[in-house]
Formats: sequence, C-alpha cells, structure tokens
Amino acid sequence: MNKNTQTIASEEDEDLYNLFMLDIEPDLTTSMYPLLDDVYSWETVEQREGRMAWYEEAIEICKSRLSAFYAAWNEEIENVKTLMKEYMHGGEESQKAEGLQSIEDSIDAQ
Repeated sequence: MNKNTQTIASEEDEDLYNLFMLDIEPDLTTSMYPLLDDVYSWETVEQREGRMAWYEEAIEICKSRLSAFYAAWNEEIENVKTLMKEYMHGGEESQKAEGLQSIEDSIDAQ
C-alpha cells in the first residue's frame, strides 16, 4: 500500500471515520493502513487481491453507514431548529414548555 496517505479534512472527521471503520475493518483505520505493507508482507498476489477486494467492499459499507448517520443527524438538527422556532414564536407558555422538553429529549437521545 502507498504509505503517503491523504489526510482526512479534520481531526473530528478522522475520529468519526475511524469509529465507523473500526467496526467494519480495523486495517482501514488511519493508524493502521500505513502499516499494512509490513503487516501483510508474507501474502501472495492472489491473497492481496482478495484482501483489496474486501477493502473496497468495507469502504463502501463505511460510506453507506456514514451517509445514513449524517442523514439522521441532519434530520435531528432540523427537528431541533423547528422546535426552537416554535418556542420562540409560540403563544402559550405550555407550548413553550413542551417545546423545551422536546428539545431536551432530542439532546438526551444523542
């Protein structure tokens, strides 16, 4: 593998990527893939091809899971935004209290 790796946009993005990838394929975490040539120096060309095929699949699985995560996160942010608007522009105090409770519940669910 190429030991010159491109960095992920931010530390937070890298941490999130590693969190997801660790569950799928630990070899593809950012701390591991620079070491893979040494770790797998013994394998045959056929074994390497099989491993690379799995890595491609693992990356697609990770992308899919991250996309689902970001979609759910964006939906939750929009829900909180809607609740805040309702709270700020709502009329009765009970509506405001319910809105605040919903916001707290949304945050607690994270």
